[in-house]
Amino acid sequence: MKIPFLSRTKPPEEKRYSLASIEAALNARLSGHSNATGLNVSESSALNFPVVMSCIRILAESVAMLPLIEYRRMGRGKERATDHYLYSLLHDAPNPEMTSFTFRETLQGHLCTYGNAYAEIQWSDSGEVKALWPLAPDKMRGITRKDGEIWYQYGLPDQYGKDVLIPSVRMLHIPFMGYNGISGYSPISLAREAIALGMAQQEYGERLFGNGARPGGILTVPAGITMGKDGKKLLRESFETLHKGLENQHRVAILEDGITWQQVGYPPEESQFLESRDFQKGEIAAWYRIPGHMVGVKEESHTYANIESRGIEFVTYTLLPWLRRWESVLTQKLLLPFERESYFIEFLVEGLMRGDSAARAAFYQAMVNLGVYSQDEVREIENKNPIPDGKGAKHWVGLNLQSLEDYEKKPNVKAPEKAPADIARAFDPVFRQAAQEIVEKEARDIEKARRRADFGQWTKDYYATLPETIEKRMAAPVEALAIAMPEVGAMEILGHLRTCARDYANSNRAALEAGNQIDAEKAIGSLANRCRDLPRS
Repeated sequence: MKIPFLSRTKPPEEKRYSLASIEAALNARLSGHSNATGLNVSESSALNFPVVMSCIRILAESVAMLPLIEYRRMGRGKERATDHYLYSLLHDAPNPEMTSFTFRETLQGHLCTYGNAYAEIQWSDSGEVKALWPLAPDKMRGITRKDGEIWYQYGLPDQYGKDVLIPSVRMLHIPFMGYNGISGYSPISLAREAIALGMAQQEYGERLFGNGARPGGILTVPAGITMGKDGKKLLRESFETLHKGLENQHRVAILEDGITWQQVGYPPEESQFLESRDFQKGEIAAWYRIPGHMVGVKEESHTYANIESRGIEFVTYTLLPWLRRWESVLTQKLLLPFERESYFIEFLVEGLMRGDSAARAAFYQAMVNLGVYSQDEVREIENKNPIPDGKGAKHWVGLNLQSLEDYEKKPNVKAPEKAPADIARAFDPVFRQAAQEIVEKEARDIEKARRRADFGQWTKDYYATLPETIEKRMAAPVEALAIAMPEVGAMEILGHLRTCARDYANSNRAALEAGNQIDAEKAIGSLANRCRDLPRS
């Protein structure tokens, strides 16, 4: 399917309304630099505050390190779609200059800082994604809607000296929670007061320890000696010169003229200051829903006994919402509508949810005994190779761990006495129902597509994928009929179903290309009969 490229430099002639004006007004309130501390808090300056940087780094690296997999739907199951062009682009390298890890780490960092992550989609003439190129969120000027289509105004001057306008079809936009479902809030802007307070405490601490002459004691002059203003100043400056700063700490003080040094305790307000700093770190971590122990916050409930459960909570309640944002946008923007029926994109998070060794062993044992997992599937989760020669591929059930194949064998069961033709006719309603669902959907899809300018190309693309849809829907009726007709081989059934699906699709495609209408009733009967009439050995 050919995706027409829209001009990057030609803006919409009329603006029905602008989302940029709404966004600018809200950001003026959310991202203003004024706060009670008087410190400048912006997306860039906030990264200098260690807790903010730690939270963003944790989320960015967590999203980047997980495998991003494209799957092919297999009935109720799935398999990795390694032969699809998007698989390598998402899993390995989204563009010639970046790895998948770097790309996702960059965009997730933008998302946690600015509340929006952008990447330009480079399409090929055949409608395939060639590359994804990250865009700087601070250069995104605004979002405009015109005639139902969204345009992104990016601050990169074109040949006319104007900002580039990028259409939605070429923009991968992952937003944080927002006010209009299109643009996300900036987490830094929302948390600017908490961040400013933490930055102020940090600056206070820097000055406190940089001023190391703030005494842990008092200089006392003997009675009877009066020091004028200049004398006190000279004594203070002399003492600070020798002992101020970290490099001068713990030096020996030599005092003259009877001056004595009196050690004093640690001021209580300074210990409260340290507690306050710890509290502020926890508050900022809470904005990002990061467990305190991951950013160095002391927690009374933090023990080695519950560290694994805290880690699983982090995956479930913190990481998964971010992953779902990625998955839904990638599926919507990178897969064409007809591809979404067969493919989907998902992060692999099972490795983070495994828990301790004893819990994993008990879980795997239960799953293997119930027949849910095979030994090879357990080994795959544990990042181990399969057992050689397919010995670990079987699923097991109870009764001394019989294989499912052996358990399902029913000795002394004779084949049905009915003739094959009678058995096949008994399945007519099942095949007709399945065929009716396929043909009705086909008719709806054709009706929607007739108004397209590229209807001819759409027809080729649609009927290239229709056989796979038919195989999936007809698999259950064909397998049921095959059980009732044991004389038919499994390989023959598979080949028969594929041939029927391909022949049906080719026949209807030829009819449409010739300008003929497809009779739905005849199509249902034809498809049902084709798939029902299994070959006999």
